[in-house]
Amino acid sequence: MRAKVGFVLLYAVALVGCAAGGFNSAQRTAQLSPGMSYQEVVALLGEPSASASQNGRRTVTFWLHEAWRGNVPYDLVFTGQPERLDSWGENEAEYAASQERLGEVAQALEQIAGRWWGYAGSTERTLGLCADGTYYTSRESSYSGTSSDAGGNEVMAWGAASRGNGEGRWTISGSAQSGSIHVQNSDGGSGNITYQSINDPGCLSIDGNTMCRSSAECR
Repeated sequence: MRAKVGFVLLYAVALVGCAAGGFNSAQRTAQLSPGMSYQEVVALLGEPSASASQNGRRTVTFWLHEAWRGNVPYDLVFTGQPERLDSWGENEAEYAASQERLGEVAQALEQIAGRWWGYAGSTERTLGLCADGTYYTSRESSYSGTSSDAGGNEVMAWGAASRGNGEGRWTISGSAQSGSIHVQNSDGGSGNITYQSINDPGCLSIDGNTMCRSSAECR
């Protein structure tokens, strides 16, 4: 299961910042030099992910890709008027925090990816969260009843059924205990499925319905 989860981790980069400039873009920091304009830096590194100004100094954060390390945050400081590059360097604290968040996501994925099943009222639900980032869902409801006359004699029996299915891709935000599953449906729609741990091992409250993990495999 652990190896398969790695495929879904590709979708978790949004939780820790999206790299600007493409693969191994961190190498371009070697081309930085004091006095560069903001526009020159953006042309070299791509668009930043954050910017904050204080006391005449603007700190701009770029998430840059570095081989074997993934996305790494670099803080660049601009001063003066017009603004010129003053200093730059890796934000080691933020990188460490991002790795911790990725670890939490990996743990959540390992415990939540799989096939979930639940039955409530007259509705049976199945949710398959595959480790390759795809998902499917199915719902089947059935209702039946009878009608009687004044004497209590059954005069009619009736039944009805409805079904629903969906599929697409999914990503996760949260921990193994609670969070949100974002789904992008194959028909173009999207939505969020919330989940929360309950006092029942192997089961979760998924969108308010108790569903239990019937298999670590999604199919």
